[in-house]
Formats: sequence, structure tokens, C-alpha cells
Amino acid sequence: VIADESNGEVILVDLTDPAAPTQIGSPIPVGWSPGRVAIDSTRNLALVTNQDDMNVSVVNLITRQEILPPLTVGQQPFGIAIDETRGIAVVANRQDSTLSLINLSTLTVLPLTVNLPFVPTEVALVPGIPGALRLLTTDVASDNVGVVEISESALP
Repeated sequence: VIADESNGEVILVDLTDPAAPTQIGSPIPVGWSPGRVAIDSTRNLALVTNQDDMNVSVVNLITRQEILPPLTVGQQPFGIAIDETRGIAVVANRQDSTLSLINLSTLTVLPLTVNLPFVPTEVALVPGIPGALRLLTTDVASDNVGVVEISESALP
């Protein structure tokens, strides 16, 4: 799944033959300025951050349609990562320096917002940490990487 930022859509691509990738169906409209895409292969979903709409579009990869309405997160969402085992997506919101968490089973934004002392851009999960969700996130202002740990008891 490729985000087409200039057209506000995502494009599904078949990579069965890496030498000759082919587009699957028509582009799928999402929000303004789609930034990053994360795939939840367990639930057959693609989550797309829409920077200018301050939301995340959820695309059903089977039906090739956006599940509406998009999920409202923080300001200028950009990076996104998925923990399929816990059923959680984490969104890095640049403008308000927060992380938003999405429950992938209910497709709802969790009431837990993580405030950061820096401007997050990308986010990645560190697997295998018992009792916690550990994240690495880049700080666009300092070119550093921050470590964030969320207790599993705070998650659904």
C-alpha cells in the first residue's frame, strides 16, 4: 500500500513479481496529505495518517474501501506503527508532540494520549517487552531517538 500525498489516496500494489509490480484496482481516496501507512495483516487493515486532516484513515484490504469515519488523533499525525499481538496502533503527532493510541479491534482512539518533551516524527515498536509497550520515536528537532514505555495495564 502506497500513500499518494498529492492526490489524497492510497494505491494497492501486487508485489508477487517484484520486477513487475502491478496496481490492484483503482486508488482509494483517504484524507489530505496521507503520510505513512501501516499494515495490520491480522485484521486485513491499512492505517493511513492524514497530516492535514489530523486523522487516520482505516482501509479494509479485502473490500478495498475506507472504513468511515476516519479516526481523529493529534495534530499533524505522521508516523504510525502497529502491534498486531496487542491490537494497538501508535500514531506520532508532530504539531502537538503527542502519541495517540488506536484500538484495532474496536477502531477507536484510546483515551490515553502520551505527551512528549520533543517533536515526534516516526515511531517504531520494540517487540518482546513483557508488561509494556516500548516505542522508539524520532525527534525531528534534535535528530535524536526517544524511548517511550507504556505499561500494559494502561492498554485495553
